[in-house]
Order: sequence, then structure tokens, then C-alpha cells
Amino acid sequence: MTTILIVEDEAVIAEMLADLFIDEGYQVHVARNGREGLSFLDKLLPDLVLSDVMMPVMDGRALCEAMAQHPKHRHIPIILMSAGGDTVKLDHCRYAAFITKPFSLHTMLDTVMRVVG
Repeated sequence: MTTILIVEDEAVIAEMLADLFIDEGYQVHVARNGREGLSFLDKLLPDLVLSDVMMPVMDGRALCEAMAQHPKHRHIPIILMSAGGDTVKLDHCRYAAFITKPFSLHTMLDTVMRVVG
């Protein structure tokens, strides 16, 4: 079973995404910020991380950079999402896809399926 780690500080969005992916047969874990996301990565190795960019405590950029520096985590694809669109600076972050908020559930599901295969 494909495992997705959702890192999103807005509870409504996190719950909506979790419900979407659970209904599609994915195993889902939710973290509320990048730091919590990193602690999840120490316990499990998901097939995909889906992260908001702008969050408190540790944002999605810092999470992406931390994952890239860790030998166990650097192979995990990350999809970033943000209402900031193309104005979000992601200089040191290699991500598999970027989704602009607001997004359609169809676009989200298609993007995730493309990245995890």
C-alpha cells in the first residue's frame, strides 16, 4: 500500500486531503508543520510527502531542504503546494511537483498518481 505523509497546518485542508487519499486506497499520515513531518520521517518512510510551503514552526522549504540532506529521506518525492504560486522561492529544494492553491481534487489526485506511479 502506498503511504503519503501530508504536511499541512490548515486542519480543513489536511482532513480533506487525507479523506481523498484514504478513499483512493492510500495509507495516510498527517503532520501539522515541517518539524512534525520530519519526526514522522524518522518513524516511517512514506512513498510521498505532500507539503504546504507556508507553515509555522518549520515551513515546506525547510522540510524539503532537510529531506534532501538526509540519506534516508532524499529519495522520497515531495509535492509542494502554496497559495503563493510562482512567487514562492524554492532555490534549494528539489520537488517532484508544485500545486497552486486553491486546487481541484482532480488535479491533486492526478498529480499524486503521476508522481507515485
